[in-house]
Amino acid sequence: MKSLNRFMQTHPNTPYGLKISQNPKATQEHTRELPLYALESWYADDC
Repeated sequence: MKSLNRFMQTHPNTPYGLKISQNPKATQEHTRELPLYALESWYADDC
C-alpha cells in the first residue's frame, strides 16, 4: 500500500488507485480495494 500511496502522490492527475486483494470491497480517500472475485464485474462496469 505504501507504493500505491507514493504513486498517487507523484501522479496527481490519477483519479484513484486500485488495490486487488482477498479483503472485502472497501473505499478509502482515493483508493478502491476490490476482492479478486469482483474484478471481472468491476472491469465490465468501468469499460
